[in-house]
Amino acid sequence: MRQSDPLSATSPTHEQPGYLDQDGEQLYYVLSLPPEPWRGSVLLIPPFGDDLLRLHHVCLKWARFLASQGFLVLRFDYRGTGESTGDFEEMCLSRWIEDTQACIAFVRNRAPHLPLVLHGFRLGGLLASRVFAAGYGDAMLLWAALSGPEHIADAIRRRLAADLTKKAGARRGSRDQYIADFKSGRHVVLDGYPWSPQLWKEANAAPLMLPENHERRPWLLVHLGQVDGPAETDHVTRTPLAVFPFKRGGDPMESNLDSVFGPNIQWIHKTVSSFSTHQCDPS
Repeated sequence: MRQSDPLSATSPTHEQPGYLDQDGEQLYYVLSLPPEPWRGSVLLIPPFGDDLLRLHHVCLKWARFLASQGFLVLRFDYRGTGESTGDFEEMCLSRWIEDTQACIAFVRNRAPHLPLVLHGFRLGGLLASRVFAAGYGDAMLLWAALSGPEHIADAIRRRLAADLTKKAGARRGSRDQYIADFKSGRHVVLDGYPWSPQLWKEANAAPLMLPENHERRPWLLVHLGQVDGPAETDHVTRTPLAVFPFKRGGDPMESNLDSVFGPNIQWIHKTVSSFSTHQCDPS
């Protein structure tokens, strides 16, 4: 397979679902195993809520495409969501960061000699940026990542829009009211999930963390059809994307995602090739 034409062909892959023990709960994951030789590993740190519903198929296709390109790929559900166990009302960003770190350790154990790319989607991008800033992972790719306050604002806007569909006379909230509920220690349903005051508090105080030093640990932020980042170097590129699943007016169910996957896999190939690695024995 030629690296210059990453979408020209794919190879068969194998998927292994499983659970990780995580602080008394079970963390669901799916491991996509590529054909040999392995080029690197990628941890997909997922979006959440309404974003996950809209973009689940993109995450799935991207994981399988990465595996067909020779990358070991792990995707997972945060505790309290999806197929993982746990009470969502007890979840917060710090616990989901622990989940992300547990998955990083799992991938590192499976492929200790391969470079690891952390790839975060939306809220997953926020978590990826924080663990990357703490020294986890070798490179970071973010798709439409938001800060905690930006994610809260988006979720509240969707809640307010849903409130408008209620029957006349039904209770409709306001942004200030929902924020006051959080501050008073009450749960607020956003994107169908009962957010706890602790989840709101941690998210509200969580900026997107983009390291200034890109030379040894490259990162790329792709947002709304364009690439934001530092000046182009050997480790970081700034290639605009004509189409992106998060772009307003685009079709998130578009089956042909070559225009998205192409530039991103090229960046991953270039980034991974910049590391001095050894082949990992999948056995």
